[in-house]
Amino acid sequence: MPVRSKDPLAIAFVVVGIIAATGSSALAGNGSEVRTVAGRIDEILERDAKAAEVEPLPLVNDIDFLRRVSLDLTGNIPTPSQITLFELSPRETKRSDLIEKLLGSEGYARNWTAYWRDVIYRRATNMRAPISQPVFEKWMNTQFSENAAWDNIVTDLLTASGHVQSDGATGMIFAHEGQPEEIAAEASRIFLGIQIQCANCHDHPWDDWKREQFHQLTAYFPRIKLRRERTDKQVADWYVESVDRDRRQRRKPSEALLRRLDRNQDGFLAKAELARMPRGGDRVSKYFDRLMGYADKNSDGKLSIREFATAERPSNDNPGRGSTEHYMPDLTDPASKGTLVQPAFFATGSKSGRGLKDSDRRGELASLMTSNSNPWFSRAFVNRMWAQLLGEGFYMPIDDMGPARSAQHEEAMQVLADAFVQNDYDIKWLLATITNTRAYQRQLRTADDRVDGDAFAATSPMRLRGDQLFDALGTVLGTGQGRNGRRAGGGGMMMSSRGNGRRSPRNQMNSLFGFDPSTPQEDLKGSIPQALFMMNSSLLRMATKADGFTKLAQILNKHKSDEKAIRAVYLLVLGREPTAAEVQICTDHIADANSRGDGFEDVMWSLLNSAEFTSRR
Repeated sequence: MPVRSKDPLAIAFVVVGIIAATGSSALAGNGSEVRTVAGRIDEILERDAKAAEVEPLPLVNDIDFLRRVSLDLTGNIPTPSQITLFELSPRETKRSDLIEKLLGSEGYARNWTAYWRDVIYRRATNMRAPISQPVFEKWMNTQFSENAAWDNIVTDLLTASGHVQSDGATGMIFAHEGQPEEIAAEASRIFLGIQIQCANCHDHPWDDWKREQFHQLTAYFPRIKLRRERTDKQVADWYVESVDRDRRQRRKPSEALLRRLDRNQDGFLAKAELARMPRGGDRVSKYFDRLMGYADKNSDGKLSIREFATAERPSNDNPGRGSTEHYMPDLTDPASKGTLVQPAFFATGSKSGRGLKDSDRRGELASLMTSNSNPWFSRAFVNRMWAQLLGEGFYMPIDDMGPARSAQHEEAMQVLADAFVQNDYDIKWLLATITNTRAYQRQLRTADDRVDGDAFAATSPMRLRGDQLFDALGTVLGTGQGRNGRRAGGGGMMMSSRGNGRRSPRNQMNSLFGFDPSTPQEDLKGSIPQALFMMNSSLLRMATKADGFTKLAQILNKHKSDEKAIRAVYLLVLGREPTAAEVQICTDHIADANSRGDGFEDVMWSLLNSAEFTSRR
């Protein structure tokens, strides 16, 4: 039946009813289990709070919840119309319904793709890493769009081989240039929450991990090789390959042959003697120069026949270029070959068989790491996601859990980790469960207000990542076309995602405002360039003008009442109504300004530069 009423309120109720009736579920029937586990988590946390004599804060109101969960799940803020529709909805389950809808949106995959791109690439050790970033993002977006299980994603990242610029799963290996130590350290830090790299040169200073255990983990990766190939356009193509055989090993010459080459029969081989060979003299002479570097044991500047025949090639530990085995360096003799180390997984004590190919080694590690019997894998991901959504993890920092530390609210974390495993590492299931808890939906408490024992009795504010800030500005300033095809005041042009490469607007915003998501929030500090951009950017100034086709101009043209216009600006920028005091402050400033437009430009500028806009509350 067509809607004939012109009453906006009546239309809104009809639209809400349609959305409620036709909304698709992203959880495919797991909704009841989500609520059951979420309720169990809340019971544990509230029991612990009561024991600590801490009063949990109330739940946030609907519009604050909408902004929070929209940013967390899709990386963007809601529009004023979305806020109005959500606030008007009479459904008791509208919060859980909204969570399912957001998890099924395109924004969900885009948001979490950007998150994991930053986790992996912010600590890249390969200066060329950015060339693989676009295809990694495309691959990761597909994983989230198809709701690939977390254990399968990690397996692909650990076992990937192929063309770096077309196979996104090679991203982590390429980001660290195929270096076994770097890959091992990052795999442990990101996927297990354990910083075992501290045991590279000595036993771990505060955990039980031994130096040998770090190198046993590293021994899964030495056979990775990065190969560069020039194309017709002289552009370098990079490939991740396996090296399962030492191609540099050749048969050693017999002593009888060496004695024939010793023309003056003095028991030594000289470069001049080898250079007089009838064929290949120059090549042999160059080989002799390299040989002197490791075969001249007594450093007398010449090689005896015995030294020549028994010379051992230097360690084949050639990170990033493929090595058949990994050797743990001898710290007392750095020039020596070191100790041969066989692969073993420190977290479970499992050892690998000898002689495995590269693909088998890495595949075996992926199986051990993602196994249900390895508790660190599920706990690390649960801890990371909980911290990202509530502002603080069960363990902090999130990537340094370690056996010597204990979790806040251990029982709650274990319940959630066990349920994550039982749901086959379903990422959407985990995010839905966390966001359905009362703990997630509580009001904010800042670090200054924190008291002992109140973890998760409130949530903590979170700084917006570069992608989130970019999309939020795009929503506020507008990316659509104005009349006559003109973009809104130039702001839409700036916030458009058009353009490729490092100079695209989105990438420039990420360069300025991005950070490693593994960093604790209290360690993230704003910078002067960030402040100058938000305060003085000519593009932002153009996009916030009170004339032309900007969002602000549209609001002023629609609302002749200053108070109504102020409310509309607050709803657009901050996603909430202003308080009576805020309305009065803005009204007074507009009255004192040179013009109504100038006053409103100042108001909008101040809101965009507020901590409330640039953070998730």
